[in-house]
Amino acid sequence: MDKHVEPEQTADADQGDTPVLEKDNARKVAFEALFTTFQTKFQEQKRMEPAHRTAVLFLQHARHEANRYQAITRLNLQTIDLDNNPSLDQYSHFLRLEVECVKRRSEMNRGLRKIITLADEMVAIEKKIRTEYGAELDQLSTKVSQLFDERTALVRKRLAMIKDQCFKVMANTRR
Repeated sequence: MDKHVEPEQTADADQGDTPVLEKDNARKVAFEALFTTFQTKFQEQKRMEPAHRTAVLFLQHARHEANRYQAITRLNLQTIDLDNNPSLDQYSHFLRLEVECVKRRSEMNRGLRKIITLADEMVAIEKKIRTEYGAELDQLSTKVSQLFDERTALVRKRLAMIKDQCFKVMANTRR
């Protein structure tokens, strides 16, 4: 059985090659750790997406319920008219619906912040891999390198979509 000989086993300790090989080995280990971290964060972000979509749907449903209730009851939220509406039950129910909307929006924002944080971290890791470990990245198999390129493109695309949505929200609030 023919065994692949590692460079560390062939180096002659008398020639002083050991520190160079140790440095190369440490560099390889650092690259692998960064690459693995990127993959882990990508998978974590992927697992978070269904929960975020669900949170968005819950928020939409809660907002719809509050708007529907307000339309059905024709509540005037600017002036509370006790002559036409002697009870404050409708107003208190509407406020409970509004509080539910705030809770759902907070949950959605928390999830979105986690997704954005992961995306930012992955972009930083990708930049570091490409700038500091370009040679190691080139040594990967074509399939792995292509997968890395696809995932980094997907992360950047997601981040761009989120930023576009944030800009739209900001533009709508300024109106």
